[in-house]
Amino acid sequence: MNKINRQAILGAITAAAAAVPGRTPKDILKGVLISGSHNEIEIVGTDQEIGLRVKITTEEKLTPFEVVVNPGKLQAILRESTDEFVSIDVDRDVMKVVLSNGRFKIMTEDAREFPPVPVFDEEKFWSIPGTVLSSMIKRTEFACDSESTRYALGGALFEVENGKLTVAATDSRRLAVATAAIENQNEAKMPEKKTVVPAKALRLVKSLAESSTTVNIAFHDNDLMVSFGNSTLYTRLVEGRFPRYRDVIPRKQPIHVPIAVGPLFRAVRQAQIVTDEEHRGVVFKFGDSLMKLASIATIGSSDVEVPIEYDGEAMEITLDPVYIADVLKVLPQEAVVDLNMTDAETAIVFTVDDSYTYVVMPLANDR
Repeated sequence: MNKINRQAILGAITAAAAAVPGRTPKDILKGVLISGSHNEIEIVGTDQEIGLRVKITTEEKLTPFEVVVNPGKLQAILRESTDEFVSIDVDRDVMKVVLSNGRFKIMTEDAREFPPVPVFDEEKFWSIPGTVLSSMIKRTEFACDSESTRYALGGALFEVENGKLTVAATDSRRLAVATAAIENQNEAKMPEKKTVVPAKALRLVKSLAESSTTVNIAFHDNDLMVSFGNSTLYTRLVEGRFPRYRDVIPRKQPIHVPIAVGPLFRAVRQAQIVTDEEHRGVVFKFGDSLMKLASIATIGSSDVEVPIEYDGEAMEITLDPVYIADVLKVLPQEAVVDLNMTDAETAIVFTVDDSYTYVVMPLANDR
C-alpha cells in the first residue's frame, strides 16, 4: 500500500478537478488521471481545452501506478477523514483507499484512454510574482463577456511590451486594464498572434497564482503554458480579434476627482438599492465639494452624498451602479481612486496609480 499525506493529495485532487468539465459525452474526461512513482504523485484533469497538472511528493517510495478515477468520490472519502495519512493501492480496475476507521473501493478506468495534456518544458518564458498576477486577473476578469457571440470578448488579452505585462478585458460597455512588470527568461519572444485567454483558464490561473511565489508563462500562437511550481496549466487560446482597446480610453479629461474606495463603494451600494431593471441608472452629480448619487425607480428614490475634493463646475453623469460596484469591490478599500471625466456623454475613467485603468460608458439620462 502507498502511504500518502491526506491533506496533500486532497488539495491536489481538488485543484486538478477544477479543469474537469461539468458536462461531457466523454466519460473518461469526468475523471482525473492519478499516477505515482518513486516519491511523486501527479494528478491531471482536463476538458481538452484546458489541462491542469498538480504534483505532490511523498515521504515513502511508491509502488508505481496509473489510473483514472472519479475525483468527487475520492475527495469525499478524504474530506470526511481526520487521519494524517491515507493508504492507496490500485489493483487492476479498483482503487483501494484505507483509513484508520474504514476501507473503500472505487472503480477506475483505463489510464491509456485519457487524452494527453502538455507538460511545461519551456526554456524561454516570462516570470512574474504570483500575487501580482492574481491581482491583475482579479481586477480585469469581471469585464469579460462570457455570453458574447464575439468569442474574443469571452477572455482577457495578455500583452508583453517593454518589460510590462498588460491584461485587458472588455464586454464593449466597459474596459479593465491592469499592468505590471514581468521578467524575460532566456530571451523569450511573444507570438505574432494576440493572446486571448478564456475566462475559465483565467479563474484557474488567478486561484493557483495567489499561493505561488513565482509564476512562469510561455506564450505560443494557439495556446498558453503556465507553471506555478508544483502545478502547471495548459489552455487553448480564444479565437477571434480582440478590440483595439487603447483607442477607447479618453485622453486629456479635464475633470479629476480623487476619492477613497471605501466611502465610494458604500455610497454606490446605497444608491443601487432603489434601482430596477427598467431604471437601473444612478446619476453621479459633482460640485461644491460633494458627490451626490441619485436614483429613481418605480419603488422609490434615493439621494446619497459623499464629501469630495472638487470645487470645479457642476457636472453630472449617469452610470450603471453594477459596473461601478464591480470595480470597487476588487480594489483595497483604503486605496484612493481617481475619477477622470469630460462630460455626460463621454466615458468615465477610474485610475489607480499608473497600473490600473477602468473605463465605463455612461447611460443615457432620460430623466
